[in-house]
Amino acid sequence: MKRFVLIALAFVFAVPLMAQKKKKNEEVKIEVPPLNYDSKTNLISYSGVVETKGTTTELYGKALVWMKSYYKNPADVIRTKDLEGGKLIGKARFRIWDQKEVTGTKTQAGMIEYDISISCKDGRYKYAITNIGKKQQTFYPAEKWDAANKSEYKRMYASYLVQMDEELNKIVESLNAALAEGAESKEEEW
Repeated sequence: MKRFVLIALAFVFAVPLMAQKKKKNEEVKIEVPPLNYDSKTNLISYSGVVETKGTTTELYGKALVWMKSYYKNPADVIRTKDLEGGKLIGKARFRIWDQKEVTGTKTQAGMIEYDISISCKDGRYKYAITNIGKKQQTFYPAEKWDAANKSEYKRMYASYLVQMDEELNKIVESLNAALAEGAESKEEEW
């Protein structure tokens, strides 16, 4: 009888502990935002045409100043400067991280590379961020993370996609703010 009571008590205490441990091991899913796919290439890209005040030369100058101030090493990023055509082309990268859900510790997961181009015309400019992927021995496009994550959820891929989307949206916001500065025309006072 004592043995039966001991087994019953052990079972009563063990079930809640096992359930609690199972809850700790369950992952909280990371919600991936809708990504911008180019309709022609079917690749992830961030692009837009923005109407603003300014000539081609003024907008090009603002874009060049933005690139030189935004990136830590602009000489490494900027690949093409074409004042006459109003075009800037660059290749840049940023770091992504793996974060353990339980402990919250971060470890480096690698670098995301991307191409950025800015084309300026009188009264408008176009930006395009393309060729987005992880830098490794061979280029690993971000579209593969999205496809793999859609077929079977992988926390790591979802985390990479969220970090990528956040960083690229910050770049677009910063560029738009820099090219909008001083857009209001000020009348000279005599």
